[in-house]
Amino acid sequence: MFEAEVHYVDIDFVAMRVGSAEVMLHADHTHEDHPWHPALTSGATRGIGAQIRILGMDPDALEARARAHDAVVSVATTGKGHGWREVCVRDPDGYEWAVGVLIPPATDTLGPA
Repeated sequence: MFEAEVHYVDIDFVAMRVGSAEVMLHADHTHEDHPWHPALTSGATRGIGAQIRILGMDPDALEARARAHDAVVSVATTGKGHGWREVCVRDPDGYEWAVGVLIPPATDTLGPA
């Protein structure tokens, strides 16, 4: 759905570009010596409340791909007061991905008062 450009992938790690962001993901078992490892292996949904934002990717196109793959679209594409047009999609671990573009500033078509 994200049309990621994968630079490297193996069973433990992936490096990719998503829009203009470079993203790296590690398999859970690569954190065996990390203090959070017990939480990773507990079976609890991990991403609830976490939101990852990517600016520079067409939210309308991503929403269409998400729906075509029966993904959870938690917030349909809309313009937001903070200046983004965005969509929010939830992944199987519960993480929410907010993807969008900047909304162009409004222009006064009547000219100065």
